Amino acid sequence: VSLFHLKQGVTLPVFFPNPTSEAERSLHSLDVKRALLFYLHRSNSFRKSRKLFVCFAGPHKGKAASSQSISRWIVQGIKMAYQLADIECPLLLKAHSTRSQASSAALLKGVSLADICKAATWASADTFVRHYAVDINERRETAVGTAVLQSLFD
Repeated sequence: VSLFHLKQGVTLPVFFPNPTSEAERSLHSLDVKRALLFYLHRSNSFRKSRKLFVCFAGPHKGKAASSQSISRWIVQGIKMAYQLADIECPLLLKAHSTRSQASSAALLKGVSLADICKAATWASADTFVRHYAVDINERRETAVGTAVLQSLFD
């Protein structure tokens, strides 16, 4: 991690701090700040590291989690989200896939390319276009063919 990246500010959005409806309560459960504070509180009693992510079981409980463990947790979380949404999970899913998925989804929702690049600490839009942009329409166009081929294995 470079000094440039360490100096970047992190802004955590707050989703409905005082939810009044079921929809707001549901969105409130996605509040990153709330989730991080809850995680820190729950892990405080066994924490043996100042690192944010620590192992929660086994012989390394409370010690800093390895990058491999964090990557595995991210992939497990993504797979669980796909399952809960009853959507087929991409075959070659990796933890790093979150950068392309999130930035492409933001672009589709109307977030400016400049804001996406700033949040991702990319120097230019070219980085996004060449390495991270996901063609959502291509996925839709191949959905029928994929479903037919997969039915052969069901």
